[in-house]
Amino acid sequence: MQSSIQKLRVSLLLAMGLLSAGTAAALQSDSDQPINITSATQEADLNNNIAIFTGDVVIIQGSIEIHADRVEVYKAVPEKKQTTHIIAYGKPATFHQILDDGKPVDALGKKLAYDVDQKLINITGDGQVKQLNSQINAENLTYGLEKGQLTANCKGGSGCGKTQRVTAVIDPKEMNSEKKGK
Repeated sequence: MQSSIQKLRVSLLLAMGLLSAGTAAALQSDSDQPINITSATQEADLNNNIAIFTGDVVIIQGSIEIHADRVEVYKAVPEKKQTTHIIAYGKPATFHQILDDGKPVDALGKKLAYDVDQKLINITGDGQVKQLNSQINAENLTYGLEKGQLTANCKGGSGCGKTQRVTAVIDPKEMNSEKKGK
């Protein structure tokens, strides 16, 4: 049993390294771009700095693209120590971004909580993060856009598979191409 746990840890570490290979991180220019949102409907509570978008919601900020059924945007209120949050809900909600090295990163889950200021996305509910042919599936994933760091864990969701564990798929061809590039 101990060796299977060690193998899982090694697989997860390899997958995390693959998904954040080298110093590749989110395109630096993305955070400087405006956030554009289109949807079927929009409601706003200007007093509380909240906007809700429903119906085929599409968010674009630089190379970042989010698709969802419903999106809630909470605008930063610095004096209350609040940051800007975008929470996307879908079946699934999807996230796409191009990294500095030109590789795409795709994520999906029932809920994507994107902290714009912290450049952090929390994925819950049948979560998945994929780069090229490698991917990690888990009930809960946290992906740091700026540093390309990923953590994954399972707490009983169907995204964890029958054994309720994190699942990593690593394409050895991609690992070999990373070694040759260094």
